[in-house]
Amino acid sequence: ENKQGHITLHTAAMGRENDLTFLNLMSNSNGGFLVYSDTHASFPRKLAKLVLDLKDPLLTHITLAAKPSDVTSLMDLNPASQSVLYQGTPYTITGYIEDPCSFELSIQGKQNRQWIAIKKTISFADAQADSSLENQWKMKTAHTLFLKEGKRDLLSDAEKILKSRFE
Repeated sequence: ENKQGHITLHTAAMGRENDLTFLNLMSNSNGGFLVYSDTHASFPRKLAKLVLDLKDPLLTHITLAAKPSDVTSLMDLNPASQSVLYQGTPYTITGYIEDPCSFELSIQGKQNRQWIAIKKTISFADAQADSSLENQWKMKTAHTLFLKEGKRDLLSDAEKILKSRFE
């Protein structure tokens, strides 16, 4: 917690009999990625791709802010724990909003030595449900609860989602 945003931990595993839930938790909570291959043949390629992606980040020191158009609407952003955006890698921001109104999202980050700010108005008028985003939210919530309470059974949702991702 003290080094949140300052240290990025990536995890890698291959073959079977790995605790993928724990490895995913460790990497996700520190802004990193889990690289997994069930075979030895594809592991070097996946690991090499991760190293190449990490070599040249697009943005670092990322901060987020959101301002709902309805000031009474409760909003809780659960940004990706990564404070770095890499080329070709999605940067997913999940969250909760009590009353789905439009809101202004501000993203600020550093590219080399220059600060960049992006503001975008987000509207739920034409929004569609996306099960992959819902799964990311469930996994993030399970990780947060586990880290607060330390009870392994809180990770059951995360384990189900992770198993379906790698099957």
